[in-house]
Amino acid sequence: MIKTKEIVNPNSIVIATSTLYPGWDPGPHIDSSITIRGNLALETIKEAVSDSYQVVLVDGGSSQDFIAKAKSLGAHVLSQEEKGMSPGRRQAFKEASILPNAKVICWLEPEKISIIKDCLPNVIFPILTGKADVVVPKRDDDSFSTYPDYQAKFEKRANNLWNRILKKHKLLPQESEDLDVWFGPKFFRNDPKILSLFLARYHLAESKPEFYKNINPEDWANSTFLPIVAALKEGCRVKSITVSYKHPQEQTKLEQNSIFFRKKRFLQFKSIISITAEFVKSLENNPKTIIRRAL
Repeated sequence: MIKTKEIVNPNSIVIATSTLYPGWDPGPHIDSSITIRGNLALETIKEAVSDSYQVVLVDGGSSQDFIAKAKSLGAHVLSQEEKGMSPGRRQAFKEASILPNAKVICWLEPEKISIIKDCLPNVIFPILTGKADVVVPKRDDDSFSTYPDYQAKFEKRANNLWNRILKKHKLLPQESEDLDVWFGPKFFRNDPKILSLFLARYHLAESKPEFYKNINPEDWANSTFLPIVAALKEGCRVKSITVSYKHPQEQTKLEQNSIFFRKKRFLQFKSIISITAEFVKSLENNPKTIIRRAL
């Protein structure tokens, strides 16, 4: 049997990510969130480059020490042009798309080193062989066991509701397995049509209910959730691939009892689910939707 890794040109794979680690330094320090996350990001870059993947990193304001270290490891580092999570991701997608020989763009949060170590290149093989346009990696039970307890429970619930919305509106077949969209990583073919779905930008109408006061599509939904819905609507081949991902235990320990991260998860849930529902309305030309596409 031919192993996947033996027939994939790793240089055709671009790891696209974004970073923000102000105050990170290479010296002795306490185990702060920035230190832990910054160190994991550097490990991810080092692993990806050693495997001959191209790495595009859009930085939103990390320390000069971090930026210098990322460059020394071989990442293409760019300063973020517009503040916000989705703007940084779109910039990374654009830059990745123009790199020589780029066939697959792999978005992942920079701390997810196990994606590089344990999941590539098998997970993007369907794209390279013309069997998929977009791949949404899916965690197995062992993967979820490496997360903080509350996060695993929360993300399973969020995935279930998100997929129910799509199935109710016939964007996903009832019998299809759920997409693990809350995992984070999204991989797609470097094709102008598909790229345009990931670069699309949406905002909420100025006259919106109070419920949406602190909700902004540019936080999470625009760059990695709504493109999946749009791809399904456009008839793109969106495939779920189960992976044996292992969440960094340093990060699990940091977040297990953190009130800050629990509040963040709740806001993510409220924001992404409500915006997805509004986006589905817009795809059905429902005049009551409050989401708009930016020109």
